[in-house]
Amino acid sequence: MPSARVMVRLSGRWGLSGAEKELARNPIALDLPEHVTGEGLLQCLAERCGTSLRRKALKPDGKLRAEVRLFVNDTVVADPGAPLDDALIDGTEVSVVLLAPLIGG
Repeated sequence: MPSARVMVRLSGRWGLSGAEKELARNPIALDLPEHVTGEGLLQCLAERCGTSLRRKALKPDGKLRAEVRLFVNDTVVADPGAPLDDALIDGTEVSVVLLAPLIGG
């Protein structure tokens, strides 16, 4: 049973696929399970949008990539590994921001 139905929008301009561009233009409703974490939310989103988003947002071990920011109702998710239970209710707005990876040194 889902804990919340949230609206998810993607932001970012580098290398978005067709499904990701559509998500950037139009937020989608996503049913999330109870006790979902920020990383789990992104895994649910990637299941819907495909492997390209999974590669951009998550490392192979399922952890959030450094160049991704997750916001719930305009508040940054400080610990993407922690459950979002208190933050997620029906109608919550979630933004996933894909920053350009830093190159160089």
